[in-house]
Amino acid sequence: MQIFSLWAASPRKLGGLGYSTTDVGEVLTVLGLGLLLVQLSLYPYMEKRLGPVMVSRLAGALTIPLLASYPFLLKFEGFTLTLLLNCASLLNNILAVS
Repeated sequence: MQIFSLWAASPRKLGGLGYSTTDVGEVLTVLGLGLLLVQLSLYPYMEKRLGPVMVSRLAGALTIPLLASYPFLLKFEGFTLTLLLNCASLLNNILAVS
């Protein structure tokens, strides 16, 4: 997540998304709100049900295919790109925190 802002703001010809700083800020805002909601509602339930070690194992296993899918996001544009980027980034943050 540390390099997300650089990737999103880089021009498309260099492999980035070509987002403006405003667009990057909006994505990060959505991510922050989503992460807050998940950490307050879903994570405590999962931790009680599965235990912290199993939650970490599942998060690690799910992170690999998620991160491998990021380069394919460049095939989309407009609202579809924004929606997929928000979903993928939110899921990545949730898994990273878990």
